[in-house]
Amino acid sequence: MRSPEALRARLRATWRSRHRSWLGGGGVWPHDLPVPRPSGEAILRDWAGFDAWLRAWQAIDDAGIGEVEWDVVTPRRVGPQRVPMRWHFADACAVAAAVGEAQAWARADVRFRMLRARWSGLAPDPARLDAALRRSSAALAEYADDDFARLADVVDWLCRHPQSGLFERQLPVEGIDSKWLGRRRGLVRDWVAAVRGLDPGLDFHAVTGLRPPPARMRLRLLDPALRAAAGGLGDIESPVAELAALAIDPACVVVVENRDTGLAFEDVEGVAVLMSRGYAVDVVERLPWLAAARIVYWGDIDTHGLAILARLRARLPDVRAVLMDEDTFLAHRILWSEEVAPDRVSAHPTLRPEEARLHADLLHGRWGPGRRLEQERIPWDHAWPRIVAALGEG
Repeated sequence: MRSPEALRARLRATWRSRHRSWLGGGGVWPHDLPVPRPSGEAILRDWAGFDAWLRAWQAIDDAGIGEVEWDVVTPRRVGPQRVPMRWHFADACAVAAAVGEAQAWARADVRFRMLRARWSGLAPDPARLDAALRRSSAALAEYADDDFARLADVVDWLCRHPQSGLFERQLPVEGIDSKWLGRRRGLVRDWVAAVRGLDPGLDFHAVTGLRPPPARMRLRLLDPALRAAAGGLGDIESPVAELAALAIDPACVVVVENRDTGLAFEDVEGVAVLMSRGYAVDVVERLPWLAAARIVYWGDIDTHGLAILARLRARLPDVRAVLMDEDTFLAHRILWSEEVAPDRVSAHPTLRPEEARLHADLLHGRWGPGRRLEQERIPWDHAWPRIVAALGEG
């Protein structure tokens, strides 16, 4: 005998998987759950249980939770019995009430319809707008009224001023600040992209027309002559455009991923160190004084470290890697950690053959799944002499 709670559990599963598609009147209605009928033998075997089962279904009917449809059956040896046949839900509101989501559902549905009406005239593809709003059902249901109004106003303003060039702090929407916007970037990007019909793969700033903060890099000048050419500064963090304007001519530039590694470098004649923050190597070609310098790269020995090397070499073909080889990796086996989300690109054309083999071996788990060696784990007394040797090689 299937109890109301057992069927309600099925209904909750249906709710979780389908309620987003029901916003704005979607879905196929009514939604019915058949109630299996007990056999005459089951009734005779457990009359008390049968009676409790009937009373539970009667309580559901009396409470108006959906609509219980009844039928009269005449099982053998029992006689006529009025039993539930079907649990009937006329619409999404009825399902929401049955699973305890009535208030959240009503709020989400009203807001969905409001935003659809507000933006459908701007959207080149209303179906895509609906899909974006449905993906955001949690925000539609949970945001406080004032927060939801601000969110809608921000998206509205950005859609009507698609190339404002403002910094986030300058948005003329009352009650928001950069922290508020930072917590809602994904939602704002998705909604603006849907309203404007933009490529969903574009980043936040490309979609919103807001100005990104300038890319910044940190530079250390390890030679007194280089520091003199930079007005005595030896440790500089600034926008890339300002670093590009420095009148320096280093003979060699070391690019490292890790800030603390870069800070540990000692003075070496003619050498500068760029702390590139991983994939920020994409901007190094904007530094004109790199053109005549030898470039050495030292990153983590993992799939992403080798992918970054490949990206850097695509811009600066003569980049030499140091401490990023199989021998270094195997010599520090005890220091390995796990790379949770490896770079899945199977081939990077700018990697040299031995680097490409290492990337493939790491990607395919030759030494176990996700093995990696972070540059910061290599003992400094092992690393520094090898760095110095690499800097001295022409």
